[in-house]
Amino acid sequence: MDEQAYEPLITNVLRILTKNGYPAKRVALPLDRMYEVAYEKGLNFNKALEILKAKGIDHEKTTEKIIFFPDGDMADMMAKAQEMLAKMSDGEKAELMQKAKEMGFL
Repeated sequence: MDEQAYEPLITNVLRILTKNGYPAKRVALPLDRMYEVAYEKGLNFNKALEILKAKGIDHEKTTEKIIFFPDGDMADMMAKAQEMLAKMSDGEKAELMQKAKEMGFL
């Protein structure tokens, strides 16, 4: 499966992280739920983590949580996340919010 198939999941994770104070703060999310959401979409969450790592977002796992934190230059990473969100139309942003609610992220 190509990286483009992961784009909606990656965008959603970035939005959730930003909403919760990332990159200024480390953000913890429920590990099992993240794997479930990816699985429900036919995606591999470990592959999504590799893509996030390539975008400068590192993580560590505990038994119950996955903790995201910046890897490298935070300003550059934030600029990339903001750029991704800026390219989305209002309709796409609304759709993304609805999907996040359906997945239990909000």
